[in-house]
Amino acid sequence: MEPIDILIKNGWVLTMDPQDTLIERGAVAVSADRIVEVGTEDALTASYKAAKTIDAQEGIIMPGLVNAHTHAAMTCFRGLADDLPLMTWLNDYIFPAEAKLTPDIVYQGTRLACSEMILSGTTTFCDMYLFEEAAAQAAKEVGLRTSAAVTAAAPRRWHSQATSMATFPAPRISTSLPARSKEFDPAFRERRK
Repeated sequence: MEPIDILIKNGWVLTMDPQDTLIERGAVAVSADRIVEVGTEDALTASYKAAKTIDAQEGIIMPGLVNAHTHAAMTCFRGLADDLPLMTWLNDYIFPAEAKLTPDIVYQGTRLACSEMILSGTTTFCDMYLFEEAAAQAAKEVGLRTSAAVTAAAPRRWHSQATSMATFPAPRISTSLPARSKEFDPAFRERRK
């Protein structure tokens, strides 16, 4: 029997292959950070000796979810005047609060968001917010994959010197590095300096 780190067994394996194969009483063999094999519980328990076995208790065993649009550190603003119209919420509450953000607050807020994502089965997220290095560090420490970039309308002080953003043509968005929104009025930019 081949040694592996983890065997997840006794579950319905959703393979997400082109045929949408569903394996009843399935199992997944894992070594380090790689899936070694997916198959029936009987086949994998006969082939592998696991250092740790997880009983899925007839639950679903599936690939991790991907959240393709996050502002993870905004968990810090949860409940902040969220019953108001969008532009009132943004201009009168969120933008002034964001003006006071620090890398540490973004780091802590992102760690909270990562904890919540892990609980829901999310393993990868695409974050676009502020102090992206702090967000990426938080994700790395908790073991999630991320693609993090500073938001398009962020003031220069929130960009790292190492930031390089892919540019793309979009309505009312400049393609200079870093991208800057022309949608907001100059007073908005002044408040965020």
